[in-house]
Order: sequence, then C-alpha cells, then structure tokens
Amino acid sequence: MSVMVAAINRAMAGQKRQNVGKLVEAVVPQVMALVKPGTLARLKAHQAAGMPLFLLSAGLHELVEGIAAELGGSGEGTRYVERGGVYQAELDGPACQGEGKAARALAICAEMGFDPTQCYAYGDTVNDVPFLAVFGHAHAVDPDEGLAAEA
Repeated sequence: MSVMVAAINRAMAGQKRQNVGKLVEAVVPQVMALVKPGTLARLKAHQAAGMPLFLLSAGLHELVEGIAAELGGSGEGTRYVERGGVYQAELDGPACQGEGKAARALAICAEMGFDPTQCYAYGDTVNDVPFLAVFGHAHAVDPDEGLAAEA
C-alpha cells in the first residue's frame, strides 16, 4: 500500500458519510484551482472532440468523483468500506493505483465499449506506469522522477 493510500486509510477511519460529503464540497474548488490551464485546455479539447473524460486516481473515491464531475466527466478513486454510515479503515476492493488502476481502466473501457489502444491517458507518477501501459496514447504530465525515467 502506498503512503498516500495509507494516509487516506487512516483519515477515513471513523468518518461519517455526511462529513465526507462536506469535505468533498470544500476541497473540490481548491483542487480545481490547482489544475494547470494547459492540462484543462487539453481535457476540454478532447471533450470537444467527443471523447468522454474518465478520471482515475488513488485518491478518495468521493473526491475523485467530485473533481471529475466538475470537469464534466466521471471518476473513480480508492473506495473504503462503509458500515452504518461510517467509513472503516478498510479498502473496498483494490486501491486505484498501480496494477489496480490499470485493471480498473481496462474494465471501464470494456464496460463502455472502448478500445484502450485508441484512448488517451495521462499520468504523473511512476505508480501510473502499469495504467499508462494499457493505452495507445499515454502521456506523462509533470512526471515525478520515476515516471520521467520511464517516459
């Protein structure tokens, strides 16, 4: 488990669904303010060309969904078990990172009837290498050192 997923795991333990919703509402505008204009322009150009946007991230599922919705698309992140309206420090399926992210991307392509070799994908960390490898048009965007070496 990555440091990021472990940190989210600790943060989610004991959180109530309603509080997570409030957190997402507060954080989405802050995240959107950090999206670089060039990245946003590229995404909007793909959408204008009729391509759907699907955001996959190791981040908290609800937050990824909120960011994707703000961008006019759909999204999936790492999901956590919820019991009685309270999140547990337990993943609900694999983390949306590394091989888990690649597997989820392939499943989404299959569900939507897309050929991954014809799809565009963007990643920024070395953890995205398995994910990027399944797409015909993979791009490193502001890559960390590990992804830059792979690219």
